[in-house]
Amino acid sequence: MRSLVATFVVILAILAGVAVVYIRFEVNAKTDELEKMVQQIEADRQAVHVLKTEIAYLTSPMKLQDMSLQYLAMMPPKPEQILTSISDVPFRTEGVSIRDEGVPVIQKRYRNKRQRSGL
Repeated sequence: MRSLVATFVVILAILAGVAVVYIRFEVNAKTDELEKMVQQIEADRQAVHVLKTEIAYLTSPMKLQDMSLQYLAMMPPKPEQILTSISDVPFRTEGVSIRDEGVPVIQKRYRNKRQRSGL
């Protein structure tokens, strides 16, 4: 009977040792995975910070003005180009009316002619 109890205790001790080693490997694997996630989060935070800085730089008024001069050939408006009252706004020429869709009638006629001719 004693040998049966001793055998049972030895088998139980071996199983407990195997379980401890298995749990240790699993904990180490999860720890490594956690460290990789923390590093990835930090890299993402730095990337977001860089992108926010870049957006702030690219949307600054001076940079936008420089890019508009470089790529769009736009100049700041001259004082005589600025209208001071609503009466200075030019009106549509006579004969051009706007239908419900908001497209001038002349443009619709031209578009219909192009479609008929196959252009």
